[in-house]
Amino acid sequence: MRTRIIGLGNILRGDDGLGIYVVKILKELKVLQNIVDIVECYSSLCVLNSMQDVDKLVIVDSIIKGNEPGTLYYFRLHAFDNVLYSDQKVKISLHDLTLEDILLLYKYIDAMPKEIIILGCEPYDLTFRVGLTDNVRRCLGEIINLILREIGVCKYINSEDIEKVLSAIK
Repeated sequence: MRTRIIGLGNILRGDDGLGIYVVKILKELKVLQNIVDIVECYSSLCVLNSMQDVDKLVIVDSIIKGNEPGTLYYFRLHAFDNVLYSDQKVKISLHDLTLEDILLLYKYIDAMPKEIIILGCEPYDLTFRVGLTDNVRRCLGEIINLILREIGVCKYINSEDIEKVLSAIK
């Protein structure tokens, strides 16, 4: 089974950089080295290209649903269908094409990965600045450990290790 983790975002827009920071931390920790593909995507078009030829896809991004900043989101596509295909549209991405657009396209051409997981966090600050706010930073450990569990890696990464890596990659 080919698995790919995609971190989507813009590190120059504060909390929008969540997905990029998560995949950078995973690369630095080397805990998934030679197990899965890890991709940094700075645009939704990159996600479109990165969805090809995978069975399991994990996408990490800031997700705007209007909840408290720092709220963690964890969707499996089958549970996500109501958001994707309802008349009430919810914008879940801050990028050119929405994730909804991309997933609908892949569904239409019948090329969807068998399993899609979307992890994210409600952003607090999307202004032009580098770094995550404390609200979103607190989600990092939980998101990273959820990814490890999804991939089947029996390892727990503590928040101190995440903070060390995060400070080194800024």
